[in-house]
Amino acid sequence: MLNSNPLELIYSNEDPDTYLHNNGTKTTSDLLLTSSDISEHRRHKIIDDPGSGHKPVIASITIGSKSMTRKVPTKLSWNFKKAGWPRFINFIKNKLSTGPLKHPEKLCTAEYYDQMCKENYSP
Repeated sequence: MLNSNPLELIYSNEDPDTYLHNNGTKTTSDLLLTSSDISEHRRHKIIDDPGSGHKPVIASITIGSKSMTRKVPTKLSWNFKKAGWPRFINFIKNKLSTGPLKHPEKLCTAEYYDQMCKENYSP
């Protein structure tokens, strides 16, 4: 169920403060992180201060609910036959003629895509 999905920070300005500082100020210093594929099945509640100045946060996840479906990551695929290799080679040669590439991965993923791929796009 837990994939390598990004984490979500669960926080709301409407949640009560969870910590009372010595100087009397209050803050919400507790962070609750959950995997994005189960975040909709989590609940949290803040319980009363047991006397330490800190209100504990109780987090729970409902597993096995009928609405719980596993999110399948989108499959990434490339069609190398539509890549336009001669144009790409010319593009790279032109960039190399001005000096060494500092970040070739950025060049290939952003600039080349913007300049070359959009005009040849066909789904």
